[in-house]
Formats: sequence, C-alpha cells, structure tokens
Amino acid sequence: MGIDPGLASVGHAIIHVRPEDGAVTLVEYGTFTTPAKTAEAERLIEIDAWLSTYLSVRQPRAVVLERPYPTARMLSNVLIVGMAYGCLVTAVRRARVGVVMEVNSMAVKAAVGLPRTALKRDMRAAVSLALGVPLLKGADDGIDAIAVALVKATRDEVDRVQLARVRA
Repeated sequence: MGIDPGLASVGHAIIHVRPEDGAVTLVEYGTFTTPAKTAEAERLIEIDAWLSTYLSVRQPRAVVLERPYPTARMLSNVLIVGMAYGCLVTAVRRARVGVVMEVNSMAVKAAVGLPRTALKRDMRAAVSLALGVPLLKGADDGIDAIAVALVKATRDEVDRVQLARVRA
C-alpha cells in the first residue's frame, strides 16, 4: 500500500506484486478527503478513523508513506502536512502492519523512472507507463500514492534479481 499524505486529501493505493516474477497489478487507488471548513484537529481525527478502518479491512502486508519534504511552494502548509503525516504514521504503526517504509519524494520519482527534477504533471504518465496501463484518471494524490507503493515493489525486484544472480 502507498500513502501520499495531506490534510485536505490523502492519496492511497494498493498494488499486488507477484512473488514469482515481480509483476505488479494495480488493485485500487483513490483519495480520502476531509471537509475544508472543518477544524484541523477534527480533520486529523477523521483521517485517523478512516485509515484505521481501511487498514483493518484491507490488511496490507506493507505500507509505504511519502515523507513530506518542505519546498518553497509548500512552506505555508508544511506544518499542517506534517501533522497529517504524523497521524498517518501513528495509525499504520497502531495497525501493526508487517513492513512500514518511509520514503522521500526522490525515491518516489525514481520508482517510476522520473528524474528528481520532474514536475507533478509528469507523474500520471510515468505511473501509467510503469504499470503498462492507459493513462490513469483521478486525483493527483491517488496517482502519487501508486508511485509511493511502487517504491517497495521496485526495491523488492532489485533484491529478487540480485538474489537470483547470487544463486546462479
């Protein structure tokens, strides 16, 4: 499972990776949104309740969260996104998910073959190409969450190939 944090919108995606060959299938993706006119604390409570329920229903074996990185355009809401991130990490840890990874945006971009200087608008096409599917639709946060999930799949594939070389 991949999670793209935010207070207004949390992107989430579940992929399945076939252990035999590392083939990736997109299971589902989307966004969970909180009402804009609601107090921040209430929005965090809603995010916690939603993710706790989602995790108990879906029971992912691994969760990858993109760690917020403050950029010049994001300075005005870095604290808010950080609070949402903390809420998400807490819910994931409380659910006792087997594998929890926290990754930065450069790892997310690399997982879909994008350079670190790539723009947000490049992600949709890169994720679609990485999955071998037509251009995905939906909110950017959901698309980003797919890329976040692909970080672990990409690292697992590297490990699988290296292990095969060692055994050969």
